[in-house]
Amino acid sequence: MDGNAGTIPMKLLLHLTTVFQPGGLRNRTGSVLYKEGLQKCQVPVLAIAGDRDMICPPPAVIGNL
Repeated sequence: MDGNAGTIPMKLLLHLTTVFQPGGLRNRTGSVLYKEGLQKCQVPVLAIAGDRDMICPPPAVIGNL
């Protein structure tokens, strides 16, 4: 083994931290807000939200559909 098995790349971790920033998940440079692209999506999308979910509460999901 090369010693990197099971490690998560730092760039991926930094990308995922955008979930906690205003507006939600963005691309690596911050120029694309993925939530805005959902309105253009032509295939069904399952959005799951919980009433105690602090990251994605129901109003955050319903308000963007």
